Amino acid sequence: MHRILSKIRSHTLLSWLLPVAAVVVAVLIVTGRGEEDSEISYRDRPPSALDDGQPGAGVAEGTGASAEDLLVSLAPTSLRERKVSFALSGITPDTVRNARVRSKRAILPVSLTRVKTAARNGKLIVKVPRKFGRLTRKKVALEITTELPATVAEPTPTESGGGEASAPVPPPATQVPAAPMLISPEQLAALPSSGAAYDFMKSKADAAVAYMDLDSTPSAMSPWLSNYNGSGAVTRPGVQTLAAALVYARTGDAAYRNFVILANRYVIGSEDSASTDGTLAADRTLATARNIGAYVLAADLVGMDGAETGSRAGYTTTTWQSWLSSLRTKTIGAPANCNSLVACSDQRGHNWGAFATGARISIDIYLGDGTDLAAAVSRLKRFLGESSEGAQWLPSRDFDLSFACIPADGQWRAVNPASCGPEKDGMIVEDISRSAISFPGYDSTGIGYTMESYQGLLLSAILLERQGYDPFNWGDQALRRVMDWLVREGKPQGNNSSVERHQSWVAQHFYGKSYPTVPANMGRTFGFTDWLYAS
Repeated sequence: MHRILSKIRSHTLLSWLLPVAAVVVAVLIVTGRGEEDSEISYRDRPPSALDDGQPGAGVAEGTGASAEDLLVSLAPTSLRERKVSFALSGITPDTVRNARVRSKRAILPVSLTRVKTAARNGKLIVKVPRKFGRLTRKKVALEITTELPATVAEPTPTESGGGEASAPVPPPATQVPAAPMLISPEQLAALPSSGAAYDFMKSKADAAVAYMDLDSTPSAMSPWLSNYNGSGAVTRPGVQTLAAALVYARTGDAAYRNFVILANRYVIGSEDSASTDGTLAADRTLATARNIGAYVLAADLVGMDGAETGSRAGYTTTTWQSWLSSLRTKTIGAPANCNSLVACSDQRGHNWGAFATGARISIDIYLGDGTDLAAAVSRLKRFLGESSEGAQWLPSRDFDLSFACIPADGQWRAVNPASCGPEKDGMIVEDISRSAISFPGYDSTGIGYTMESYQGLLLSAILLERQGYDPFNWGDQALRRVMDWLVREGKPQGNNSSVERHQSWVAQHFYGKSYPTVPANMGRTFGFTDWLYAS
């Protein structure tokens, strides 16, 4: 039994080194009735949009702005319930330093990665907590701190007295998100720290802290990427590590944070080794795809330093951040067209591809890799039927065309479109094809694989929604239609396996639609959704 009490170096955020310059501080205020007619205007001083005109209200306290920054205050373009939309035209992503949504009653920080991504897409949608009060366009604003445009800054003299400006230092290639990837601090603070759902999650965290095997020789109870499962009290090492991170984030108990960092250091490089639970070498890619997202989310929640190194022999000079970056394209298992996370995400429209895309997206967001994130988003859009761009999926040996319906373009969709009619609408074609019989029949094997694929897709959508994307509406609300099909078939929890019971909570939360739910358990990558999303 391992009681984890060691102290871990505190998380150090990466930052930009800004050039020293004499600058003029200005403010950009965007107004208008819609995104298409937003105006841009500059003022002599940078008042907060909500400072009530008080004298001396320059850069708002807590924005992180300084005399070298530009404070941008944006009025919302639309308000729908507690979702506030902002048009980000004119915002240069690479100049953004921090952002927050502000009203007179509350402040909600927005992750740096999410704002940068939204700036590229031109739109940010933020769900604000109830403490913001009644929302109107005059009572809420998005405040973004950016670097001043180069045309505003005066030349900075060199040490020799010359007038040439110093070249700005480029930002680091990757940046850890400024706000949690899974849930906002405000939403987290509003969740209960008692009750059946919380107690279950905490019990899984406590079991991991007490029993996870972190000895030099790994076992089935160790955090090990090439394992499908754990053993004993640690049946889901990754998800239980995430549970510990959530308990830390909710309570501030440092013992859970220390444990998470130890588990994450141990898991570095485990994809290189044989499983300790009997998982076949050929399945190592899928096992890695299922597992890695939980460790990434846990690292994010506890603020793990990306410079932490592996704790096992052979990996003590390998940093967490560099390892994650290379893991995406590393050849891990078989087959050849699905032997890495990126290859599997790009080519497979079934549960392997769904988990690989979820893993890829979690790493991309954590590292701030907008380039690969855009590629992963493109594949998710094709999976959900939002787009037909890019290569068609490689069919597996189990592919059964009888479950698909072919649109006018002649290409089957990974998730059947609504035009298929109620019998096929929402089927995940490749996964229901694992049934031993063809349409109109199916069996529990097809349902089981459907639920595997669905949880990978849901993870991707949850993370992208936090970054300002709108994945729950992609493909004519494909993720709702999958759950609707399961409900029509009387299987909202699939086969009622423990890894399938958390999914209807997610669909219910994001679509505002009542679905049958049962106490959630642990899925492959995340779980505890009856605590995260019960409200």
